[in-house]
Amino acid sequence: MKKELGKMLKQLAATHRSKLIEIAKRNTKRNEDGLTVIEKGDAWREDDEHTNSFRNDCSETKTLVLN
Repeated sequence: MKKELGKMLKQLAATHRSKLIEIAKRNTKRNEDGLTVIEKGDAWREDDEHTNSFRNDCSETKTLVLN
């Protein structure tokens, strides 16, 4: 089961690599300490179609794995 889950996550990441990169760019910001994750509710954080699409895909994968 763990191997199958690992394969599915690896495939999901490979399939959606560009979406993951875009999400990472939108959810990080540079400050005096370097890059940091933008907290939810921060004005810098953006919710976009890449994030929503990836969340939907992850949700579908999670449902398949758990059932």
